[in-house]
Amino acid sequence: MMLSRDGVLFFLLICYSTLYAGAMHDGTNEKSVLLIEKDIDLYNLKPNTSYLIQDAIYLTSEVILPENITLIFDDNGRLYDNGYLVGKNTKIVNRKAAGPIFSQSGELQGKWNVENISPRWFGAVEDGVKDDTKALQKAIKIGGTVILGNAYSISKPIQITSDVIISGRDNGYTLINFEKAKRNQVFVLSEKVDATIERIETSTGGLLRIASGACNLTLKENRIVNATEKITYGISRAKTTGFFDVDYFEISHNTFENITVAYIDRVIASSLIFNDNIATNCKGYILRSIINDQRVQGYISLQRNRITNLTSGRNGAARVLQASAETTIDFLDNYIENIKAEKSGNFVYWKKGNLNFIDNTCINISSNTTGIHDKGIPENYTINIRRNTFDQSEVPFRLANKPNPTYGIININAAHNVNIQDNVYLNLKTFALRISHPISDKEGRERRPENVLFSNNKIINTDFKSVILVSQIIKNFEISNNCVDGLINSRTKSTPRFVELLVTNPRGKIEDVVISKNSLTNIANNSVLLRTNNNDLACDIITRVSCYNNTQLGGRAFVKILKGGIDHFSITNNEYDNFNTIFIGNESCNSMESASLTSNIKLDVSQRSLRLSSGCEYKYKEE
Repeated sequence: MMLSRDGVLFFLLICYSTLYAGAMHDGTNEKSVLLIEKDIDLYNLKPNTSYLIQDAIYLTSEVILPENITLIFDDNGRLYDNGYLVGKNTKIVNRKAAGPIFSQSGELQGKWNVENISPRWFGAVEDGVKDDTKALQKAIKIGGTVILGNAYSISKPIQITSDVIISGRDNGYTLINFEKAKRNQVFVLSEKVDATIERIETSTGGLLRIASGACNLTLKENRIVNATEKITYGISRAKTTGFFDVDYFEISHNTFENITVAYIDRVIASSLIFNDNIATNCKGYILRSIINDQRVQGYISLQRNRITNLTSGRNGAARVLQASAETTIDFLDNYIENIKAEKSGNFVYWKKGNLNFIDNTCINISSNTTGIHDKGIPENYTINIRRNTFDQSEVPFRLANKPNPTYGIININAAHNVNIQDNVYLNLKTFALRISHPISDKEGRERRPENVLFSNNKIINTDFKSVILVSQIIKNFEISNNCVDGLINSRTKSTPRFVELLVTNPRGKIEDVVISKNSLTNIANNSVLLRTNNNDLACDIITRVSCYNNTQLGGRAFVKILKGGIDHFSITNNEYDNFNTIFIGNESCNSMESASLTSNIKLDVSQRSLRLSSGCEYKYKEE
């Protein structure tokens, strides 16, 4: 059948429209789609045009593509020896279901504008056995979003040099085996770019090594499990004497098991986010941020993580967070259980900056270590420790040959403006709070904690000599509205006491201490509210101490002064039962008048129920 001239034109228009519609479906909006039939065609391309490749094309020399073209692969379309190909904001559309569309040799050069890249384009088998290193590296070098398949085996780390999102399977993890490397990570950040790594699983290596700064770096929903006997770092930085700057660094919703989680010292992030992760049976540090003291770390968020069975690494330390540079830390709503350290174990150990340690559950930290430890915080920062639970129920008495711990759950060295409120301490085998610092630092500057508040806390069952120890130096310390239910000392056999003030250095100074509205119940018969010892030093070395409106049921006395005395000291308006002596010790330098021991009320033991002044309810046992 013969077509008229108009009919031929109409037929050609339909064919063109069909081809153009296919291009539109692929997201290509160019005015024409032209066919590339042989390699010579690649040297005569035009900008802003779409080209269709349906057969194998072999390159023999470098091809610099014009700007903003789109390469569409269909049928048997493939480019061999793609190391010659240099893109200029070049797009790729792959209509082939499985690829590949590029050869195994060479890498794409230049700049590419591609979404949803697959390593299969470059020949990846994705069976977890065949070495897919080259294919994986080529896909990630292009940048954009790289969609991974089921599994890969690699023989060397994959370099991140472009803005990229490396995304595993939507309905699970992409497994990457990296068996030949020791202490190496699957990926290495080698350029200052934006990078996201998500839904990757590896059991033969860590996840990321940082060898460059970064703009925005995100690691989320990955699973890093060390199934070998090698020491594995989940995240680390390359060995260097310099620093790597990251604008924003997020580590969230990951699982870490049997590794040193984040050994990223000398990485400086304006925001360092470690939220919603699970870390189990790990060693050393969960998050370590060690920087030159002159640098600023920026904001650190450590929230909603679940960390269990953290043990010490080679240096004897087991720390959830260590930070050395100026920072602000939000340590919120974490669950931490079983920290065991040979030398030092900490929830947080930091040197300079504000800390909010709030709503955490902390169970079974070793009794010879410190949960929260400031390393000499200057006075212009604030520490808030609130609504936490600290439980040492399963901690053995003797650990690392230290039956008598020297640290507390909270250890304050030199911090000012410390608020410790509304916490619960269960079955303590060490101090709830220890305030102690060398009188002067290495530079000879005198530093002492000031403005410390310990209020509205509940201390249930303490088996140790002191709940609170102040050693050598402090100014403005208020201890108020706390409930102590259960106080004995089977460990050191010395007098159990709620508060101890201790000065053995003539340069020490404890002044302006208020102990008020606290309640002590179920305590040993030799217990006291306050015990002091100034080692027979000057009378004013412990000065202006007052105890009032406290309630104590049982024990030996309110106050026992072991040596020396207290200047300007008063014990007034307290309630007590089951002991007869309010005060034991030397009054020689107390400046204490008879009025200072008056208005203390002995309770009627026949009273069956008592609401204590702290708001903590106590009921007498039936006789």
